[in-house]
Amino acid sequence: MNQEIRYTDEQLNEYIKELEHLTFSIKALELEKCETEELLQLHFNHHMDGAKTYTAGNYKVTLTTGLNHRLNKEKYQEYKDRIKPEFDPVTEVIDYHLNKKLIRDCIANGTKEDRLLQSEFITSTEKKLNVTYKEVK
Repeated sequence: MNQEIRYTDEQLNEYIKELEHLTFSIKALELEKCETEELLQLHFNHHMDGAKTYTAGNYKVTLTTGLNHRLNKEKYQEYKDRIKPEFDPVTEVIDYHLNKKLIRDCIANGTKEDRLLQSEFITSTEKKLNVTYKEVK
């Protein structure tokens, strides 16, 4: 949305109050949803890592649970020689990161050739609009 619209401070305050109300309502609904999902999990005694479908009245309910795993790299380095290869869950991979400043610099200051070359291996899309707010008194 690139159209420029001007609102009065009063109108902006009303929009921000509405956004605040909606955010609060969404958080309350998310909490209620989480509590209801936990009740279903307890009802079906579903504590495994994975998914299972249950029948509840006229509904088929699929519960999916899982575990988040994090690697302590220092500890892994300390113990990796003792781990049997068939049970070593760690795979080292090369990771690529984009330097956004250099992308912007190329677009702003690069030649047409530079920009065309960069566009061959980097695609850019607009991010979803994110609005944060804080009431000031």
